[in-house]
Amino acid sequence: MVLNSNTFADVTNSSGIDWSRHRGDEAFSVAWVDYNNDGRQDLWISGHGYNNAFSRNPTGKFPALYINQGNGRFNNIFEEDWRRGQGGDIHGTTWIDFDNDGDQDVFASGGGALGQNNVGQPNLFFVNNNGVLTNQASDRNITYDLGRSRSSLWVDVNGDGRLDVIQLVAIRDDSRGPTVYFQQRPNGTFAAPRNLNLPGGSRYAQLADLTGDGNLEVVIQGTNEFPIRVFDISSGNFNNITSQFNFPLTFDPSNPDNADFFNRTSARDSIIADFDNDGDNDFFLTRSDVALNNQNPSVFKAGNDIIVAELLNQGRQIGFNFKTNGQIALDIFDIFEREPNLNANQIFIGSSGRNPTAAELRAFVDTDTPTSVNLQVENTDRPSLVLSRNSNGVNGIAGNRSRRGIYIGFDNNSQTWQVRLSSNQSEVFRAIVESTANVTDVSPINFSNPNTASRALTDQLWTYDSNNRRFVNRQNVGLNTPTLAQSAVAADFDNDKDIDIYIANSFTTINQPNILYENRGDGTFRTVEMAGGARGFRVGPSHLDFNIGARLATADYNNDGAVDIFVGSTTMKTPRKTYLGTPSQLFRNRGNGNNWILLDLEGVASNRDAIGAQVKLTSGGVTQLREQNGGIHVFAQNDQRLHFGLGQDNRIDRIEIRWPSGEVQTLNNVGVNQILRIREDGTTPPPPPPPGNGENIVGTNGADDLSGGSGDDTLSGRGGRDVLNGGAGDDVLFGQVGIDTISGGAGADNFLYTERNHRNDIITDFESGQDTIQISASGFGGGLTPGNVSAGQFVLGNTPTDGNDRFLYNANNGRVLFDPDGTGSAGKIVIATLTNKPDFDNGDLEIV
Repeated sequence: MVLNSNTFADVTNSSGIDWSRHRGDEAFSVAWVDYNNDGRQDLWISGHGYNNAFSRNPTGKFPALYINQGNGRFNNIFEEDWRRGQGGDIHGTTWIDFDNDGDQDVFASGGGALGQNNVGQPNLFFVNNNGVLTNQASDRNITYDLGRSRSSLWVDVNGDGRLDVIQLVAIRDDSRGPTVYFQQRPNGTFAAPRNLNLPGGSRYAQLADLTGDGNLEVVIQGTNEFPIRVFDISSGNFNNITSQFNFPLTFDPSNPDNADFFNRTSARDSIIADFDNDGDNDFFLTRSDVALNNQNPSVFKAGNDIIVAELLNQGRQIGFNFKTNGQIALDIFDIFEREPNLNANQIFIGSSGRNPTAAELRAFVDTDTPTSVNLQVENTDRPSLVLSRNSNGVNGIAGNRSRRGIYIGFDNNSQTWQVRLSSNQSEVFRAIVESTANVTDVSPINFSNPNTASRALTDQLWTYDSNNRRFVNRQNVGLNTPTLAQSAVAADFDNDKDIDIYIANSFTTINQPNILYENRGDGTFRTVEMAGGARGFRVGPSHLDFNIGARLATADYNNDGAVDIFVGSTTMKTPRKTYLGTPSQLFRNRGNGNNWILLDLEGVASNRDAIGAQVKLTSGGVTQLREQNGGIHVFAQNDQRLHFGLGQDNRIDRIEIRWPSGEVQTLNNVGVNQILRIREDGTTPPPPPPPGNGENIVGTNGADDLSGGSGDDTLSGRGGRDVLNGGAGDDVLFGQVGIDTISGGAGADNFLYTERNHRNDIITDFESGQDTIQISASGFGGGLTPGNVSAGQFVLGNTPTDGNDRFLYNANNGRVLFDPDGTGSAGKIVIATLTNKPDFDNGDLEIV
């Protein structure tokens, strides 16, 4: 047992992953995928809704594909909105090599606009052709417009070496668009969907061998029960074997089949793995009683300067008080993040009960912060406004609160803000108060704040009893403390030959600390202090989108043999604003002295991803089980490579692979601490290119942080204030538009400028005689011709001496300048400032 409070380090800030920090987007679906086949796991993040363009958000919202640079940094290459339909209603995304061509394609499940006829978001299927993603869903007959699709599971059902797809859906009121199976034809299109006749809705499905025959079954999560179905597909058909086991393991009878957003106590996420190392798969199920339709009011401090309240009123006055020295922005909406049944003239301010002024309403659109963003450019009548303690008529609160509405005022004596909801009917409002200063002394009025633990439930570990062919709910294994668990991942985080568990927790409106359980080696667990350093943190309120909190995905992103964790961001949205609840967080596993191996399987007769393969590894007298199941769990996809911790074992005695084709392959006496690529036909696959070998890294129009590796890289910043770091090798660094900070690193580097508006950069480490600043003749003009810059074109100083001078260098401040006519009359421009102030001369410049 070696997991401790320092096992994980939060490296988000240095990684370049800024999905939620700058854009205010939630991570609805996340995945690790080697998009560019360089042997490193890249990170995919996709949102949900609010993708359409707004006046304040003209480009809409779009996913991020962060390319792993190999040095701990990631660079997003996506800068376009890829969705259409009502709100861009995309849910789970799945990466697979569906056409066996060696690169990963992405399938995105469309929501179907809550079951409306053929007007909602169809599925999107982006096929990867040498790094270019093209939507071919319609061409390949896989749009499925009728389905309220949630996610997909890809598996070769009929054994032809091609991946087929199961589309998981929520139930429509008219029962159309059910969960279906699409079989892939030899030409890459898909046959008409086949109804799997599930008795309810589902959000995801997984693959696991439950019968012990080495073939992986399809295990389908039900919205209100787990599992809702188990299919044996070894015959090429869907054979329902659910009744062969004591299923369902969890069941919530309180919800109708189509109540997709109100599941309560059934499994929200599941891990299928051999937790006790007995050779059989077990189940870990996350559960909690947190749901959108909670009936109790609450108010919480969600961050240092922000409050979130659920004003769920049953015909009485309720509210809350708080203190702050700052200006406050009050935002009212309903618990479904929609417009409330409330107008600005139902907001009553101060002792007089006046309505908000036009200026107070309008000011709300200018309340962006580092953790919140407005989506509108005006507000004239909506119940969102800005006040300060110095606002006219804000003192006190109306004594007569008989009119339905929100009352707000400031008590000068106690220096306290007061917010009250007055209504004689049932109300379901939410309120967010955001201050420009810290908030203190938050207290509920006329209700008792709920204990968040009151919604907690005990998560469940069901281990398989092979003698009685049933799963047993294990008690007293260290998992008895109720949690607010939403999603979970598992891996051998300490490489000690057993599987540990990490869970994400959340209450209705605020995130809760995450939990790490260490496996003691026998399927019992202990809670690791501070979640091993991966507890996470919150900065604002969170909305349980689909009643699920932060999405989780695991990968060994730096290929050091220690499995790392990505925790997706959460948000709360109103009709006018998006608030960041928890930022995206990347937790790097610091590792330890234990050994490991990572298996990267490539099918030949089987599908190339080897989805459906089963691996048994024996070392030191212990046999461990892993399965290539696509890495799927609720709205997330883990690294599909198979990781084994080996403890202090220095050799692996045996690796047995059962491929989806039925072929069994055995490797003996295998070395440790390596990433081993294994092909089904026994041949050796070519290795991925070494890190930094001639990479071409392109930024976006935002503020990018780009880093090269050890090879000769080309870094292009495009727009925004970028940071470029070439690393080792002879690099080309091209900041382009914006004031960029550029470091060449080791090697002979070229700093390229092709237009006059590519200027004002900061170069931190220019080496005279080794590095070169390249200037485009056509882009800069001034009579420049390609070739070396002559001594007659260069002046050491700040003033040109004759009409031939084009370049000047001020050694006092390190500025390199361009003068179009050598007189200064046309206006000199600063190309770059060399902060190390080297001995720079004309030989360090080149015209191209």
